[in-house]
Formats: sequence, C-alpha cells, structure tokens
Amino acid sequence: MTITKTITEVPAVPPPAPKAEPEQDYLLFQPRGSKEWLREKFDVVPTYLFRVFTSNSAGTTDDGWVKSHEAAHKTAWSKRDIFDWDDDSRVASMVFQHLRYRSGEVDDNLVSWTSSLLYALHYMRILHHKHRVDWSDIKLLVIATTGLPRGVFVRDMDLIDAFAPHDSRLTDFGSLRRRKHPTLSGFYYFGEYISQGALKIMGKAQIVSAHDMLSAGLSRFSPDMINRVTIGTFEWSNEVIRQREGFCAPMKERPLTSKAEIESAICVGRLFGPYRLPVAACLLATLPRQAQDDDVLQAFRNAAFIDEEKQSCSPMQTTIVPYNTLPEVQQFENIRQLIFMDTCLASVKDRLVEVELKLRHSIHQILCATPGVNEPLRVESGVATLVASCHDLHERLVSIMQLGQDLQKYVPNQEPEEPKTAP
Repeated sequence: MTITKTITEVPAVPPPAPKAEPEQDYLLFQPRGSKEWLREKFDVVPTYLFRVFTSNSAGTTDDGWVKSHEAAHKTAWSKRDIFDWDDDSRVASMVFQHLRYRSGEVDDNLVSWTSSLLYALHYMRILHHKHRVDWSDIKLLVIATTGLPRGVFVRDMDLIDAFAPHDSRLTDFGSLRRRKHPTLSGFYYFGEYISQGALKIMGKAQIVSAHDMLSAGLSRFSPDMINRVTIGTFEWSNEVIRQREGFCAPMKERPLTSKAEIESAICVGRLFGPYRLPVAACLLATLPRQAQDDDVLQAFRNAAFIDEEKQSCSPMQTTIVPYNTLPEVQQFENIRQLIFMDTCLASVKDRLVEVELKLRHSIHQILCATPGVNEPLRVESGVATLVASCHDLHERLVSIMQLGQDLQKYVPNQEPEEPKTAP
C-alpha cells in the first residue's frame, strides 16, 4: 500500500505596509541668504484673511484643509518650500503666473488670500456673472491667523520683491500693483497674501456660500452683487477702485451708514459663527461712510455680541494692516477702534461704579457716627498704617480725577442731536 502525504504550503505573511507620513499642518516660507530680509515681514500679517473659491478652483478647499494644486495632487513639490527650490527663475515664473491667474495646472504650489473683503466680494460677483458659477458654488472663507506660526503667510508684494530680479514680467507686475489708476484716486493693490502647499484650517476658519450670504442680507447691503456685470474678466479690479473713490471724501463729508445697511451687515456676519463680529465690521468697512457713527456703535452694543468678542477688537488681539492703498481696510481699523474704545469705557465705568459703592459704604461705616451706637473714627497720627492707607487712597482718587480730565479733552461737549441723513 502506498501512502501519499499531501503538504499544504502556508502563504507567506506579507510585511506590514509602511506607515504613511502624517500630513504637515502647514508649509512655512523660510527665506535665507539674500532673501533673509523677508523674515521680518512675517510679523505684519492681518488677523483675518479671506479666500474665495469654487469647486473648479485650482487645488482643494474644505472645512479641514486648503491645498494648492500641487498639494491636492500630492506631488513632491507640494512639500517643498519655494525658498528651497534650486531654480529662482522657475519660482519667479510660478509666482507671476499665479498672481496673474494664469497658473493653470503646472507647478502651482501657491494659494491666494486677501485682507480686503471689498476685493473678495467683487471677485464673487465676477465669478457668478462672467463665469456663470452658481451662487451656491461660490464660497467665502475667513481664517484667523493668530493660531498659526510665523511664515505661513507672506504678502504678495514681498514675494514679488524677492523674486522680481529673476523674471522681468514679475518686475512689471510689481510696478502695476504700486501704480495709481490713471483717472481715479485709487491704486491697483488689493491686499493679497500667499500661503503654500497644504494648510490645515480646522478650528481656525469658517466657510459660507455666496447664496447664504445673499439670502441673509448681502443683496440688500450691496445691490450691485446681483446686478449683471458688463465688464471684461480682468476689469473687475477697476470696479474695486471705483468703489474706493468714495473714501477720498473727507470723513465728515461722507454719508452716515443707514440702519438697513447696519442690520444687513450684522445678519451676514452671524453666518460666520465665532468670526461674526469682525466679518460684520469688515462688511461695513466696504462702504465709504463716516467711521464714528453712533448707530453703528449702538448696533454692535445691542447685537448680542459677548464681551469676549468685543475684547477681541483690542489691538493686542487683532492685527489690521491698513496700507494707505487699502481704504476699506483702513475703515475696518477705524471701526475696530470705535468698538474697542466703547468696550473699554463701558468696562471702566462698571468698575468705577463698583469702587464708588464700596467707598461710600466704607466711609459711612467707619467715619460716620450713628447716635447711640458709635462715634466717628478719628485716625490718630500715630497709627501709621491707617494714615498711609488714607493717603494712598486719596492719591489714587486724585489720579483718577486727572485721567477723567485728560479723557474730557478728547471728547467733544455733547451737542443737541441733529436729524440723521442716510444714503
């Protein structure tokens, strides 16, 4: 009898797949050598930046990430700082093509942002009316840059200056950005900032569609948004400059903001959650109106903004870079100062009221006599501690009175209220 033994081969266990490298939260600009000067510019980045995008925009943008075209396609270049590239001419060409909206699908590892909401709104308008993009597909993103390290963003003009020696087209484009309009008062500068590669924005940004903004009140705030555009694709930059023209009028000669405009701006701002106050203020700043407007101040008082939101208007928490070529950003700074001053004065007033009540109570209890109960306290000169406390308190009250007199110098006497005219 023959016994046949069957041997079953056990397949080899494949080695574990290598772990994918975790995606970096950001790709920093790290200039060196002759471009080292650029590092000092990293401190001058606005707290709030805007980005307009659609489903057809280069790269990808969602609630978690903003990625350049290269990063969206996971190319090797997407994780490499442009200051590490071997060919400055190639970088200069990429910067030029990107800023001129000609980058297409080649070597574009850059992403554009702007500090000008006025510019962003006009771009949304041109996308809809000229490029037939549905309002629901046009999105506005606002990001708070405070939680990000230095070097995530760089101003377009600084990037242009760094690489212009390597591409004459970039030199010419930089000259255009500094050029005044031939017939109007404004300049061809729009507050653009650049990031590179992939940027994690989760928890730092808010995205709202143009459709929702229009429904919330943007169509009432800015009727031109829904008016058909008859200009060329790149002529919309001239439209921005035309709207800036109203800022050339002296502040007192500008109209006041209407209550309808204020209400619409605040309603649109609410869509942006934790950034509702700065977005509402930025929106109001797109209008050439008087900055110190009592109705604006009262609206921000009454719009259920919590103290923490108003405190964020502190110059320690909000950086605004109001170049004189960006009047709408200068107006945002004016409104920020107005809200923060009002918040500070209200806080100081509340604390002084509390101190006054305690002071009255203490003086009454200690110094005032109650018949049949106690006699008024007389502080003897030998009780040095009490004498020093009384002197310190008196000096502090005198100092507060002096501060009050200083404040009065900057506050005009209250005059009878005149009827308000609105545009």
